[in-house]
Amino acid sequence: MRASIASARRLLGIPRVRALLLMWWIPPMFFIVAEGTAAPFADAAGAGSAGFGLLMAAMPAGTAVGEVLAGTVLGAAARERIALPLAAGSMLPMVAFAVHPPLPLAVALLLLTGLCAAYTLGMDQWFVQAVPPAVRGSAMSLLGAGLMTLQGLGVIAGGAIAASVPPYAVVCGAGTAGTACMVVILRSVRATRTTAPPADAETWTRDPAPTTGAGP
Repeated sequence: MRASIASARRLLGIPRVRALLLMWWIPPMFFIVAEGTAAPFADAAGAGSAGFGLLMAAMPAGTAVGEVLAGTVLGAAARERIALPLAAGSMLPMVAFAVHPPLPLAVALLLLTGLCAAYTLGMDQWFVQAVPPAVRGSAMSLLGAGLMTLQGLGVIAGGAIAASVPPYAVVCGAGTAGTACMVVILRSVRATRTTAPPADAETWTRDPAPTTGAGP
């Protein structure tokens, strides 16, 4: 655990890596609020279990379609060009829940949000270039752990708030807050575009040498 914490601290201390990690983490944290409110939204719409299923499936379906299209139709350079615009606008469909959409429109909006998740394909090369080779394994572990943790917090928070606030308002609020966060994060991503890894990055080790009073 000591080694993991030290590695995470070092990685988060690199401005470029920190900006990219936040770009990866924050949208899913807000995306999943829509799934956390799917049950109360379907119940309020009188759509029952079928409506709940459609709401839960819409965003993953959009994500799958978007990633397949971006991965097959677009080249690497094009995927990088669309990454920032897609990330910036990814939560705007959720903001449109302010109009209290009927179920078909809500499903379409979540599908569109999922399509925008293809922005992650354009980030892969950026992350590889930003992370020192010696700690790429640790960086991927940190990315995955942060993603799962923040998604868990997002779905819990969304479901809890929806107990006292109309579900459509919760989704709209999540989209608005998420978009505001992304504006700040994407400015950091652009500002660190030419930032190089630390000069001593290649000397980082996975495990700090233990210090004890015992002999060899």
